[in-house]
Amino acid sequence: MTEYDYRKIFPRMPKKVTVGDITVRDGFQHLEKFISTRAKIFYAEELIFAGCRNIEVTNLGNPYLMPQFSDAEEILAHLRSDRFQKRCEKAGINYAEICITAVTIREKSVDRAIQLKEKGIGPDRCLMMVSTEEEHHFANSGTTLPVYWAEAERCIKKCAARSARFGAARLPVPPSSKMPWSLRNDGWKSVRPTLNMPITTAVPRHRMSTVIFR
Repeated sequence: MTEYDYRKIFPRMPKKVTVGDITVRDGFQHLEKFISTRAKIFYAEELIFAGCRNIEVTNLGNPYLMPQFSDAEEILAHLRSDRFQKRCEKAGINYAEICITAVTIREKSVDRAIQLKEKGIGPDRCLMMVSTEEEHHFANSGTTLPVYWAEAERCIKKCAARSARFGAARLPVPPSSKMPWSLRNDGWKSVRPTLNMPITTAVPRHRMSTVIFR
């Protein structure tokens, strides 16, 4: 079947996709032993030098609950360092093309990302996660879907208000009775900032929302 045939069957199929890597975050998240900070940095560097430009490197949630990410700020600081940027330049990599992502499931994590961004070491992208299955969502975030939608809306507004460089991506979730109208596709303009960054990600069981810092 050709690409053209696929478009006839799935007319909403995107013309292109952005492939990212989540090894350093999701790949190490559930390991019983702590992966050294130096090892995480090595993996992140090598992935970038190998050509990866969209990379998920840590989780800014409570390190008490996720000790694997207790070194989040150290990893981000290294990837923002002049030394690493010079290494990228030497390797012929345009550092501005690299998009560094941190998972920020709850509002406190988003606040932390904003603070780190203001310090010059924050991520380019925050990733909030929404499970389409309510039971799984509650286990993952500790709150209900209606509460989480309201929280996601606050986070997007909060990020967009910090700077004109902050943008927000459309939440890739179909309209539903439990989703605030302002976050549905038809009402997105009420919270969508002026920057046009329709970046979305989805996996079969989850829907993920993103907030872009650019």
